Amino acid sequence: METEFENLIKLQNLDIEIRNTSVLLEDIPRQLEEIDKKSEESLQIVQVAKDNFSLNQKKRRDLESILQDTKEKREKYKRQLNDVKTNKEYSSLLKEIEEANAKIDSLEEEIIGEMLSADDIEKEIKAASKKAEEHFNKAIEVAKDIEAKSTLGQAYLGLGLLHKTKKRTQK
Repeated sequence: METEFENLIKLQNLDIEIRNTSVLLEDIPRQLEEIDKKSEESLQIVQVAKDNFSLNQKKRRDLESILQDTKEKREKYKRQLNDVKTNKEYSSLLKEIEEANAKIDSLEEEIIGEMLSADDIEKEIKAASKKAEEHFNKAIEVAKDIEAKSTLGQAYLGLGLLHKTKKRTQK
């Protein structure tokens, strides 16, 4: 009688473990979906940041090209100063040189701004990549957890079935 009572307690404990494992296993698809969603969001953030970085680099190259052209014009105007014949032409060239200098200063400031922006974008890319990696690692952990819980659930189920079969054969 006492062994039957002990067997019932063991069977009840196995039943509780099976139920708990089933509840955990039923929650896994939701966890995976949540992790997948976060991973996808992180990857999108990385892609947007990379696209912004590419645009930033293109804009900087364009500005540097305009800067180089402006510097060349300024040098051309300086060389022409020696060839002018009238004060009006001389004054006009000086004005062109001043405008070129102002444009050069403006372009150099813009280029520096783009460089600073590129640094910020690179930091954003690194942070988003790290976050995406964390989400992928979490997905791997959940997958390992699923495998472990599935194996544990199968073991409990096997024990329960064995226990029930043993109980029937003893009757």
